[in-house]
Amino acid sequence: MAKQKRGLLEFDFLRGTAFIDGIAQPDMRTASRFAEWLESESERRNIPMHALLSASMAVVFDVTDIEVRESFGHVFCSANFSFDCVSEMRTDEKSYLCRASASKVWSYGDYWQKLFGAGLEI
Repeated sequence: MAKQKRGLLEFDFLRGTAFIDGIAQPDMRTASRFAEWLESESERRNIPMHALLSASMAVVFDVTDIEVRESFGHVFCSANFSFDCVSEMRTDEKSYLCRASASKVWSYGDYWQKLFGAGLEI
């Protein structure tokens, strides 16, 4: 998201997919991780997965005040992440909707890159 700076991030947790402005993001593992969690929770609670018609989230984001610093060969980045989020789970009987918005300064960098790979070119 820091690379993109602003846009619409859409998750489909039943399919485990993520898109930013309509472009697939196969390296964004958030969607597949939540899909795995959703499946294990449905099993744990005896709710058949086919009962879920959709499980999605749409996030309008804006990344500002990006700073990139290097110290002793390590890269440290920070940015202000603002977002408006709407998530929904639907069955044939009911729809569960949640809305949230926030703005937060977040740091990421060398440690993040070691965990999740490159993508810090800002």
